[in-house]
Amino acid sequence: IGALALLFYRAGGNLDVDKLMRMDSVTITDTEGDDEGTQMGCGCGMAGCGSTPCFIAFPCSSHVLDMILCALDELSFTSPPTREIFPEASDILSQLALMTRKADTIGNPVDAMHGFLSQWQILRDLPSILQFWDNDNEVGMAYSQTETTDRRDDKCCRTNNQQTQTQQQPDRFQKRTLPPVILLLLLKLLYSSPISGPFLQLACLSMPYLAARFPPASREGRLLARYYKSHWAYYVFIRALVLGERVKKHRRTRGIYHVPIWDVVFGFEEPPSTDRETDEKKDEFLLMLDSNNKVSNYLCRTLQACSPNSGKPISNSNATNNGLPFHRHNSALPSIIQHRIPSYSTHAPIFVVGDSHVLSLAWRTLCIHPSMTSTNSDGFQNPIYRTAVPYPATGLKAWHVRSSTRFFTHYNLRTCLQRIPSSSLGQSIILSAGEIDCREGIGGSLLQGYYHNCSDAVERTVKEYLSALAVIAEEYELKILLMPVAPHAYRSEKNGKSVGRARRRETMCLWNKILRRELARGQTSTEPDNIPEEYCRIFLLDYERKLQHADKNSPVGYVLHPSYNADYTHVNGAILPLVEDAILHCGCDLTLL
Repeated sequence: IGALALLFYRAGGNLDVDKLMRMDSVTITDTEGDDEGTQMGCGCGMAGCGSTPCFIAFPCSSHVLDMILCALDELSFTSPPTREIFPEASDILSQLALMTRKADTIGNPVDAMHGFLSQWQILRDLPSILQFWDNDNEVGMAYSQTETTDRRDDKCCRTNNQQTQTQQQPDRFQKRTLPPVILLLLLKLLYSSPISGPFLQLACLSMPYLAARFPPASREGRLLARYYKSHWAYYVFIRALVLGERVKKHRRTRGIYHVPIWDVVFGFEEPPSTDRETDEKKDEFLLMLDSNNKVSNYLCRTLQACSPNSGKPISNSNATNNGLPFHRHNSALPSIIQHRIPSYSTHAPIFVVGDSHVLSLAWRTLCIHPSMTSTNSDGFQNPIYRTAVPYPATGLKAWHVRSSTRFFTHYNLRTCLQRIPSSSLGQSIILSAGEIDCREGIGGSLLQGYYHNCSDAVERTVKEYLSALAVIAEEYELKILLMPVAPHAYRSEKNGKSVGRARRRETMCLWNKILRRELARGQTSTEPDNIPEEYCRIFLLDYERKLQHADKNSPVGYVLHPSYNADYTHVNGAILPLVEDAILHCGCDLTLL
């Protein structure tokens, strides 16, 4: 909804911001003893919070919205490209390096990048209405092609009268300029949305232009880092995931390599073979990916469900549902996930829920080989393929997972869990939290001065965290594959963050040690587990030690291995093989992936 609102505003639509201002404020009290199920809203204090699944600040039926939805349907790359018709991530990185060297002679870097990408026809034909990074022209066409009549005939979720009225209007729109911080926010919303499809493709397509406009060392980049730290950090992280680093092709198959998401999404990275895969969950997912189920239909159903004027929840018998499963706790929300990554891949999803570290795995396909472990069940030897679909709850701390928490991150986590499709009931998810606790301080200011060292505070936090996860796992009937906290990367002593990072490494080391102790399981099928019964649904993905790189100056003797570094705080996609191996050996039932 947020992504559509920003695209709608950029295309000349009017947001009903006054409605927000007219809402009376209300105070949400922190009542530890209240039943969690009775709490409404995220605690923001607005009167309308919790009354609908989402606040929609734009009309759910308009000509501008029709153009956006139809353009999203058109944004599809259905076959593996070649470098002759589509650039690789390495081509974009080379152009960015060239532009950096010639910065003094380049007037507008966005125009320069546009000139470079225009040599590929498929990029010249991008719908103009979706090019939110282009803030120059005042009037734009909804599509770069002139034949728009057929597209206008295919308006989704509209009555015939509305379609007829729309067809009489030209497909032109008045562009608005989006401020830099809104550009970064829109990138984040598009990239991290579990809807994927055109949302993810549009996020990737925007990255060359945003990278050209916001170099990290530029004055504008430094200002954004100072005043909008969170948004800037997300941008730097997503840039590293989408474009990666320049690596010569003959070195990509040696050792550790991060495959840029650009190459994954647009088909340069060959998807895992599924010739031998016999997976009922995959067959079920193929039924959900009907060719008639356009992203515009899904978005229209979501708008209808979230609208306060919808009257009543959408029922499964409604013709617009196309027989697809809906949100199991709130039947008003459609839960079909369109995540064909690449577009010709049909792997079933495994949902990755939690803090921003879930994006390290997002949109990558895990390949699990049960035959590589001695504990797999007989007759279950074929590889298992799962595409990691993110459900980020930005800013989530492990401390926030507790049911008594009255903070928006806890509400977001619950919302993410509730929106997981009902087909995943009884299945496994991957969950991440804890890095922010270690980075910002365990327990916060209330615990300062009560401990000679942080070991007692860390232990208390980890145990509270696991107890809260145990409750969630039982409530949502899930198996939770728990990600450890990855160490931070090396920083030189001249960098002001090096001292703080050294202290955080000690906390992270202790955090992971306690997780291993509390979730220790037998290494063989005959060896008994040593974990409390309440943790039986939680499995530690114990790959953190494989991320370590020896460093004698670190208080724990190591830092993050440079090959796994994305932005000095997060790891990159090179951890994929480590996660696959950790899943094999964590003790979980592989049939529930």
